[in-house]
Order: sequence, then C-alpha cells, then structure tokens
Amino acid sequence: MLWEPHKNFPRINRGVHRKAANPVGAPALIWHLGIWRYPAVGATSPKKTTDEMDQDASQYIQALKKHLTPPSDTISFDDYGDLFTNEIGTDDAQRGNIATFIFRWNRIYCTIRIEVHTEYITITSTLDASLQPKLREGEKLEQIYATNDVYRNISEQFKALNEYFSCSNGIEELKGVSNELYNLVWSSFESQVINFKDLNAQNIGKVFADFRGIVSASPFPADKENRADGTKNFSGAPFQVTETHRPSDHRDGFPPVDDEMECEWARSCVRTIWPFIDCKKSIPEVEFTVSRMLDGRAIYASSLGQHNIKIRPELSNDPVVFYLHSYTDDRWQIGRLIDRLTQAGTSRLAAIIEIDALHLARKKIDALESTIRETRDAIHLALGAISKGKPNRQTSIDAKFNESQQKFAELNDDFMTNSIEYRLERSIYYLSQFDISVKSLRIKRLEGYQPYDEYVNRRF
Repeated sequence: MLWEPHKNFPRINRGVHRKAANPVGAPALIWHLGIWRYPAVGATSPKKTTDEMDQDASQYIQALKKHLTPPSDTISFDDYGDLFTNEIGTDDAQRGNIATFIFRWNRIYCTIRIEVHTEYITITSTLDASLQPKLREGEKLEQIYATNDVYRNISEQFKALNEYFSCSNGIEELKGVSNELYNLVWSSFESQVINFKDLNAQNIGKVFADFRGIVSASPFPADKENRADGTKNFSGAPFQVTETHRPSDHRDGFPPVDDEMECEWARSCVRTIWPFIDCKKSIPEVEFTVSRMLDGRAIYASSLGQHNIKIRPELSNDPVVFYLHSYTDDRWQIGRLIDRLTQAGTSRLAAIIEIDALHLARKKIDALESTIRETRDAIHLALGAISKGKPNRQTSIDAKFNESQQKFAELNDDFMTNSIEYRLERSIYYLSQFDISVKSLRIKRLEGYQPYDEYVNRRF
C-alpha cells in the first residue's frame, strides 16, 4: 500500500469485536456476578486509587489463567480454541477491557468472561450443556457418565426437568432440581475455578449483582395442538451437539409465524415452566416478570429477587434467578440475548448502589441549607452593625463559614466514589446503559404479565 497504516489501525478495526457476546447453546447454565470495586458506604477499609484497583483486577485475571493451566483432573481444553483471549495489560486503558477463558470443566464446555469497568467488574460463567464432551482416543460417553460426578449430575438434573415438563408430576422433586442447577453446581464451580483459595479474589471488591439462569430451547411446534401443549421435549436432552459452531443455514431456519401463534406458544411455555420457577414458594404471592424477547422468539421469566426480605431475612443475599426458553437454537443469538440481559441487570443495580447514601444526603443537604441561611443572616447582621459603627462580628461569620464547609465535606464523604455530583452523573449514565440494553432485547408483552422494561422502570 502506498500509505502506511495509522498506528491505531489494528485497535480501531478490531474494536467492534472486543465486546462481542460468547455463543451459548441450549440447555445451558448461566452465572453472572457484578463486583463493585469500591468499598461500601461506611466501610472502614481504605479507599484505593484507580490504578490500584486496576492492578488488583489484572492480578486476579492472571492468577486465574495460571490456575487453569496446566490441565488437571477437572480442567481440560479442546483443540479448536485457546484457553485465554484478553485485552488486559495491553497499551489500552485498563477499564473496559475484557478477558475470556474457554475450557472444559469436568468435560463440560465452559466460558468465563471478565469485563473490567470503571466502578465494577463482571464475571459471567457459562456451562454449555448442549455440547458433547470431546472424546479421547478409545473413550466412550458412557465412561464419562460413569466416572465424572459433575457431568453425570448435570445430565440427570436436565433429564429430570425434561421428564417433569413432559408429564407434570413430582413437583416436590423440582425443589431439588432447582437447588442443584441454580446453586450447588455453581458452588462447586466457585470453589474449584473462579474463587480458588490461591486467587485472592476478595481483593477485587464486593458482590452487588448475582444472576443465575437456566437456558432451554425447542423447535417451534408446527401444529396448533403441540403449540397449546408445549411440553414435548421442552428442554431438550443435554450433551447432544457435536460441533461448537453451527452451520450458517441454521440461522435461516426460523419458521414463518405470526404474533398470535407466538403468543399461543409463549403461554403454553409459561404454563409448563411455571411450577419449576415458582417451586420454592419462599414468599407467598411473589410477582414475576414474564417477557417475550427477540420479537417473540424467547420467553424470559424472573422475580428479579426477593420482594419482602422482612418476612424471610435469611433470603436477603439470595441470587436473582431466571429461566430463558426459546425456539431458536442459534448459539450466537442466544449468547447475545444473555449478554444483553446481564448487562441491563448490572446497569440497573449499579444505578442505585449508593441509594442509602443518597437518601442520607437529602437530610444533610437540609441541614447544610439551614447553616447557609444562618451564615447569610450573620453576614447581614454584621454589615448592619458596621454601618452603625458597632463592633465587628467577623468571628461569628468565620465560625458559620467553617461550619458550612465542614457539613459540605461530610456530605461528600458519604460517597466512596468522589462526590454527590459524581454519583448522580454515574447513576444517570447507568440508566442510559440500561435503556440501550433493553432496546436490544426486542421485548413484547405477554398479556397478564408485566414485561421486563416496565417491571423495572416503574421503580426507577
């Protein structure tokens, strides 16, 4: 070429791919964590500089990479991908960078995606139970099932779930399936992978978002009877797909359906999964949001957390769980939907994370205004006294000024991230990010339920 490339040519031309979502098959398990990088309001731990927090994040990522290599009894790698792709530690700014790990955990295809943002870090882990394990020479699937407890357990739980969806009995067993897929599997994953004792994971912050999901998919029923039933092979058998990337012709396989047909399908799906997502019944009359997403191709259901922790305070730190079912098996489309859902949820919580300090600030602002009025009155009295030749009241004015300055400083000290103005600006920014993510979900209403965007915005 006649002209030399600009020094930023590689960076800006690959930029569109830096935050591309990872493909996800169905069935799958999702665990998304948001970790706030600053100490909580009122915490005794010292504030860290931005560089120090970036260093903590980079050290954790590098320690995780080291922990995952070389392969072990529970960690292995396929020959089609590298363990680690990252932007951390390059000449780019640290915040906003991404690290992605691709490996097999107990022979299950797994990805960990870590994003470093200005105020928080997200860690999204996916167990793609749609893909078969890569068989070693002379190995059979039956051997993996017999010898690997985690692989066998996830297989059995998805099979039990599919059996319930097919015959709608054994509702008490659903509580055990729910606990395994939403909690116990991830407890093992946490201890063995992302929070291993040597990683010093506690240094990077405190959890403020914890989303756990189950993803399933099934073909769109061609006939009306099956659409109304919605229970046949609902979740799909696990570990059946042999290729990680489906051919492009699968993306053209969406059936021509109208809105009425999709609503009929959606209602039957909700009837099928409802006993499962509501099987714990931890608090009576909990409201759920149910939305049709991707213009009706997917159903999303969640309570978005506990509604009244005063009734069951032990549930206050429970994760937000969701169920996602679609009639698309396109791994890229499902992956994008999950990515945008977790982004929206994280932005929603980040916008209100210092809500207690904002409420307290209102009271302190009232007290500050009172002190300012007293200072103004003292100045007027002093000016009046001076005009009449009376003694100077400068001392009392200085005292009021000092009191005002002290209260203003105390007001901003309540915020671990700079000042009240900064906090409000960041909240507005997170709200805008929430709106952007929600628009890309292509939400439609399922009559009788509040869609996700309305469900959240009514409280914003």
